[in-house]
Amino acid sequence: MKEVLVGSACAIALALLAGCSAEQPAGPAPATRPLDPTAADLVARAGSYYADEQVLQDAEATLVHRCMTTRGFRRPPPAPAAPVSHDEEWRPDPAHRRTDGYGLARAGRGEPPDPYFVALAPAHQERYQRELVGDMARRATLDLPSGPQLSYPTTGCLAESRAQLYGDVMEATRVTSVTQDLHNTVYLAAQADPEYRRTLARWADCMKRRGHPYGSPQQARNALAAERRSAAPTAAQRHEVAVAVADAECAAEVALPGTFESLLRRHAELLPEAQRAELNRLATSRAAALRHARQVAQR
Repeated sequence: MKEVLVGSACAIALALLAGCSAEQPAGPAPATRPLDPTAADLVARAGSYYADEQVLQDAEATLVHRCMTTRGFRRPPPAPAAPVSHDEEWRPDPAHRRTDGYGLARAGRGEPPDPYFVALAPAHQERYQRELVGDMARRATLDLPSGPQLSYPTTGCLAESRAQLYGDVMEATRVTSVTQDLHNTVYLAAQADPEYRRTLARWADCMKRRGHPYGSPQQARNALAAERRSAAPTAAQRHEVAVAVADAECAAEVALPGTFESLLRRHAELLPEAQRAELNRLATSRAAALRHARQVAQR
């Protein structure tokens, strides 16, 4: 006859767990580490972010130039990169606005042709590209937190220069691309925040009083871009500057820059813990790259 085992739930649990007891209250949740100040600045594009970007860009250009020289391309040394613009929709730069408006005159033009590259023979242009960005068949991929997959070079002077700064080309890509991706995520969350919507409504009231009835800075840009397609260039530029300056003044009046920056920081703290930990790590890695970049400038 088949033997039947009879026992309480506790007896069964005893065999599996070597003990049985009443349900115990959960212990305290593991402490979560907040974002380090440098990581918060990185995702909010605040603090010394732009000045640091300038240092990193100049160092990368210098290292690429040295690498390409060793491969036979003796072009003039790179000039310092143009200052990284601090003018943003939520943090307008009044001086920039008074001279360039929203910068729509330059929009879509892209980078001017490189005189050195254009002067090369076609075969040398092909080799130049290969030495710069490496073997296309040996590119690697990185999955970004928001979902897209990024392809990046692992060979060539560009990859070698980034590896010198960051210690590894994948780390260089993570520092630049993962932080950008998380910034985008936080930016969209800040834009959807009710506090931003209330501030934006006050900005729109300010603009309306000044004769510019736009609901948002983006709406103003879109309207002025459309105007450029039909109005005389001089008149369109004059109108663009007037609106862009009023935009900056209204942003200051309603404290838009400070409000939005605080929202960026707040929503950065709401990222999943694993992403916050990665931001802290990447901020440390970027700080080390900055130290290397400053050494490059001194050689």
